[in-house]
Amino acid sequence: MERKHEEVKKADDQKDYARALKKDIDAEKRRCNELKSAIRQLAPKVKKSGKINLRDEKGRTLIMLVAALGNNTATKMVLGDNPDLMLYDKDNKIAMDYEQQGGGTAISDLLKPRWEQAIAAFNLDEIQNLLDCGANADWPVAGQPPLALAILSNQNSVFDRLIMHGAHAGNRMANGATLIELAVAAKNANAVDTLL
Repeated sequence: MERKHEEVKKADDQKDYARALKKDIDAEKRRCNELKSAIRQLAPKVKKSGKINLRDEKGRTLIMLVAALGNNTATKMVLGDNPDLMLYDKDNKIAMDYEQQGGGTAISDLLKPRWEQAIAAFNLDEIQNLLDCGANADWPVAGQPPLALAILSNQNSVFDRLIMHGAHAGNRMANGATLIELAVAAKNANAVDTLL
């Protein structure tokens, strides 16, 4: 009797899972259809006006809409027209937010080499510009966390900016050393105070 009850419960769980999965698939189809419709409406206006940063009624630009679909080829095509990646829509989202939603990588692929150069040169203005575009404060440079490079070079303004933009103090060096260990060894008092 108990075994029969378990089999019925398992069957009910599978049905619930199937219903939930179908609901998620249907929601994703609706999202994609809405994005495609918005692209079909906005793209001709962009082409006619020559203004790549033209917005729809929700404040979205063409790069935001295309990135949200996760289509790297289409996103790269729009990136070729040099859209402004720092524009916010009415929901306070930028193109990188849409790319993450869609699962693409074209914008990240464009920003990462610039990020590596900016961190290596400790160019605070370019670092801020890239962070504003959605660069991840933890993107590694030469296999190391950017915070580690700032600590080792005593670049406190870069270190502080990275922390302010969500860099994780718990990251480790490639050799396993913690950032606090690195800061103590480098005698970087600013980093030690911040990390403690």
